[in-house]
Amino acid sequence: MAVEPLAGRRVIAVRKRGTKEDWALFLHEVIERYYPTAEKVILVMDNLNTYSPSSF
Repeated sequence: MAVEPLAGRRVIAVRKRGTKEDWALFLHEVIERYYPTAEKVILVMDNLNTYSPSSF
């Protein structure tokens, strides 16, 4: 799930697994769809082990 409270936006994706690859693909989809011209995206994430720089 990705949330942007000030814009009132929530993006939800359900996948069979929760791998690092799934996480990276989800972020790629969100960025390409909602922020294609952004120079910088700031992420605030929980501490699930798949959410790490090695995912990318």
